[in-house]
Amino acid sequence: MTSPQKVTFSSEGVSLTGNLFVPDGDAPAPGIVVAGTWTSVKELMADRYAERLADRGYAALSFDFTGFGESGGEPRDVESPDLKIQDIRNAVTFLAGHPAVDGARLGALGVCAAAMYMSAAAADDPRVRSLALVAPWLHDAELCAENYGGDAGVADKISAAEKARARYRETGEVEYVPMVSGSDPRAALPMEVDFYLNPDRGASPPGPTGSPSWPGKSG
Repeated sequence: MTSPQKVTFSSEGVSLTGNLFVPDGDAPAPGIVVAGTWTSVKELMADRYAERLADRGYAALSFDFTGFGESGGEPRDVESPDLKIQDIRNAVTFLAGHPAVDGARLGALGVCAAAMYMSAAAADDPRVRSLALVAPWLHDAELCAENYGGDAGVADKISAAEKARARYRETGEVEYVPMVSGSDPRAALPMEVDFYLNPDRGASPPGPTGSPSWPGKSG
């Protein structure tokens, strides 16, 4: 089992914390940036993939996005695709400059929702030479309508999000909703998903904000 190095790097002035899994050997290894699903911290799934990549000869970086886990940033636990894409680009910059990494051989691996963020980051970053997606959650209009109650349901969620954003701008108060729930229609995934709801898999008690508090997660 590969033991990770705890690392920090800057993303738009915020200090992000990650785990760098480096394979055995002296030569610089190809590098992979790894990220997991919505609202997850590195310990939930990204670490597992990064560790196995290191066992296969890659230097793999998992990290907490801005506002999540051990990383800095406010507000906490807010899902922002644009911000996550920027964090990934800064993670690539960190990995490219690390002495254990061959900066000319970089790739990205995204699990579930991170497949969207990794794809967007890789599309505009020539440093990322390869891209792997695991169980990708790739939104398009048809998929959103199918999962969120048709066009009317999608419109309702967009309206609720716009109201919550306006409230945050006015008051600084964040309105949190569950990431996944089989009973709460406000949830980002309003359906039964065993991985997230099963305590033997990805489920965990809620933290102070009402959101899951996986190991290493704050907020």
